[in-house]
Amino acid sequence: MSMRKLTTAVLALVLLAAISMVGYARFVFSPREFAQELQSSLIEQVLQGQTGQLTRLSEKLADQTHQGPKPCLRYSQQAPSEEELSVVVEELFALGLGEDFILWVSQFGAWAEEHEEQFHRHSREEEVLDAIGESLGLFDRIMVILARDRVLEALTQLRSEATADLTKRHQKKFSLQSPDRQKAIKDLWNRNKTTLTFPGFVRISDRLKVKTTEARLDKLARSLLQWASAKNSFPKDLEELGTPEEWLKDGWHLNYDYQRTPTGARLSSLGADGIRGGQDLDADIVRNIETSREQ
Repeated sequence: MSMRKLTTAVLALVLLAAISMVGYARFVFSPREFAQELQSSLIEQVLQGQTGQLTRLSEKLADQTHQGPKPCLRYSQQAPSEEELSVVVEELFALGLGEDFILWVSQFGAWAEEHEEQFHRHSREEEVLDAIGESLGLFDRIMVILARDRVLEALTQLRSEATADLTKRHQKKFSLQSPDRQKAIKDLWNRNKTTLTFPGFVRISDRLKVKTTEARLDKLARSLLQWASAKNSFPKDLEELGTPEEWLKDGWHLNYDYQRTPTGARLSSLGADGIRGGQDLDADIVRNIETSREQ
């Protein structure tokens, strides 16, 4: 080999080594940034509707990591039937959990994680990192191996930060329940583990938003009738009623459309899209209120 070729080869190796050191330094000193990129990538896939890829990832993780009786709740893909969904929704509202469902999802998720610990050798972060790692480029994959502990620590910290507030709230909410209600709530979860774990609660959430909206509309309608009975007129706006603040938002956290009419009042939710009209989840949910009757 000529001296020129040898020099070129040495320079190439030095450059590669320098790039590698810079890359390694990024993982060593900024593992949180890399962990955030991984999370952002997954979120982007969800937003772009790439659910097929995520489903395959979940199935792969469940198959490779679950070591006990199935289904695997950590990566469950078992969709509950329509009948099962309806029954669970009714039970949630019967227990008074429907309107605060997002808080109880956190509690159910914590129970699912406790349940799955006995069937998984590694943490969720380790399993996901291993699965995602196969889709990374060679350089990034090598860097993940070299800085694995730091990346895992960053992933764990990010998840902890994201769920810290909900965790405190659902733990406090559950602790304030009577022993009988605590038992009833835990029994509900034990009987419906897959329905109250992803993807079951994703499908339930739409139903609960509709039912929450209907329940709040009925409460507001009764309050409006009481106001009209006492004052012989309907209020100018819903805030005058003095009802709990959460009643003034529908299941999608949107304001109600309230109008006084010649014969009473009209109260409506504009559905998931917040636009008048629509079908299915976007359909308006309406209550026409008159002093003589409630529709």
